[in-house]
Amino acid sequence: MRDREEQKAMLPDQENLETVGPKLAWFGWMLLFGVLGILATIGIQNLVRTSCERDELCQSHAWMMDQMEQLRRGEINCFVNPDPWFVAELLGDAACAAKVRDLYLGGDLSDPRLGRLRELPNLKCIIFLFADNHGAFLQRMCGKITIEELTFDHTRLARGDVDQISSFSHLKSLHIESLSQFSDLDGLRGHPSLERLSLAASAANKGMIPLFQSMPHLRDLGLGVCHDEKVSPAGDSFEKRLAKALPGCKCRVWEDDR
Repeated sequence: MRDREEQKAMLPDQENLETVGPKLAWFGWMLLFGVLGILATIGIQNLVRTSCERDELCQSHAWMMDQMEQLRRGEINCFVNPDPWFVAELLGDAACAAKVRDLYLGGDLSDPRLGRLRELPNLKCIIFLFADNHGAFLQRMCGKITIEELTFDHTRLARGDVDQISSFSHLKSLHIESLSQFSDLDGLRGHPSLERLSLAASAANKGMIPLFQSMPHLRDLGLGVCHDEKVSPAGDSFEKRLAKALPGCKCRVWEDDR
């Protein structure tokens, strides 16, 4: 009698196991399929990313090669945004590298391989457009004697950048669209060869004049000011005051709203 009672008591537990068991198995399979799905998704994403990077690399290489072909044919004398990995290939063609006069650079310029661009034998002009980490690049180009022109558009300069610029002893033309503060330009004081200077400053004031006077070959000066102080108590515009202080230099002052 006792055995029958014990068997009856065990029946609900067996029924629970029979109910829970399939549920646990179903949950396990769903978990397994979920993990496999996530792994598959990650794999596909990596495959797509690798494929896109490969396509971008191929397109970039084709563009670099097209520029080299145009250089060989004498159709251009510039190179636009050379990829760091391509610099060695460009320099490997000595005749082609010798035809590069102008460089157009933008984006991140921190890669040390870009420093080899100083080996371009006839490089005279560098145009920076929306450039980042340009200070590192300027440091690697420091003192290159062939550089005669530098332009910085949508590229903000600080004192360290100006100090690097001053190392280009044959620099004749400099355009600076954005400067942290005018005092940063003090690194150019007494520059021996600068002839044309164009820059934006926060305000026009007489404190700028001695800096410009210290440049013995300055012949063309353009100054854009955000806070205009053109009129002095004597009634002379700042432009006229510059012209009087720099009699051998063409001076222009305009109001810059940026």
